Amino acid sequence: MDPLTQGALGAALPQALSNNKKLWLIGLLGFLSGMAPDLDIFIRSQEDPLLFLEYHRQFTHSLIFIPFGGLICATILYWLIGKRNQLTFGETWVYCTLGYATHGLLDACTSYGTLLLWPFSNERLTWNNISIIDPLFTIPILGLIVATAKTSKFSSTAIHVGRREAMIAGVSAVAAGLVSAPTLAVASTDPSIIPAVRSEIGKLIKS
Repeated sequence: MDPLTQGALGAALPQALSNNKKLWLIGLLGFLSGMAPDLDIFIRSQEDPLLFLEYHRQFTHSLIFIPFGGLICATILYWLIGKRNQLTFGETWVYCTLGYATHGLLDACTSYGTLLLWPFSNERLTWNNISIIDPLFTIPILGLIVATAKTSKFSSTAIHVGRREAMIAGVSAVAAGLVSAPTLAVASTDPSIIPAVRSEIGKLIKS
């Protein structure tokens, strides 16, 4: 999924579940953490041009890695943002973890597939119920997040309803994927495929 959508959904979940008045701050933590798993694209090697394909949507996107990914984000963002805005490290970790948790599930809703069950399975799960770039999905969520973060312009009731509407809109595609789980598609990531591709590329380079 594109980074903006990942960030938007990452911001919506912690905003929706928090009673803290600093919704802009919570949204920012969720937004940045929601994009963080895609930093796996920087796992590269000059000797192996296909290395990034092995690690993209791999361990950083798995369900078991969520609390650890949230912890890494919180460790960085607490010192950059949380502490100076009177958040405890525990609060920062919770908001970052909630934002981080949305990423892998949202990616699984696309056709590419995600290793949600790593390290127990090397199969890329895909529900294929949303496009990788979908403005009709992204823009409403993003608009609601921005609106609910501007607390001075809304009553507490409006904020409460609005931020939950953003979360409901955002997780609808994920929920649809979970409901259709019995018929989900599986993209195989057999380790033998990568060496074969490497071999063919090597032949092309030599020729």
